[in-house]
Amino acid sequence: MKTIEDFRSFYSAELLPDITQLDSERKLAVRKVIRNFFIYLLAVAVLIAISIVINFQVYDEWFDSRGENIPVVIALIISFAGIFILGSINSKIKRKFKAEFKQKVIGRIVKFIHDDLRYEPTQFISYNDFDRSDIFRQQADRYNGDDLVYGKVDKTDISF
Repeated sequence: MKTIEDFRSFYSAELLPDITQLDSERKLAVRKVIRNFFIYLLAVAVLIAISIVINFQVYDEWFDSRGENIPVVIALIISFAGIFILGSINSKIKRKFKAEFKQKVIGRIVKFIHDDLRYEPTQFISYNDFDRSDIFRQQADRYNGDDLVYGKVDKTDISF
């Protein structure tokens, strides 16, 4: 059985260089997300300003009191659509970093713990196995997961 000292040595020699690199990538990803947010805000401000100028040219006022504010309404619709686009872009950045972290760190830790253990970052225990375990007395409203670890330790099959 491996000791905490074994893990400390493994961490220093094997994981620390990758964790240091991953931390730099994490900081870069955070900067990208923040940059994307500010670009979005700038684009929305410019779009709304242009729509107000167009509104003023068409209706002789920046916001038509009769409710005929088509340029402003279009700008707002485009702005709200941009929120979903921004969310999608930022979600992709997060997923990429998360997958790399799992591959470079979690998988190697599992392998360090025991050579016969396997790690599947996108898989999880089937609902039937979860339900049969009887850990929770009530039925789950919804069920999902990730980070499946499975294998054989001595003579015992395990999965979690």
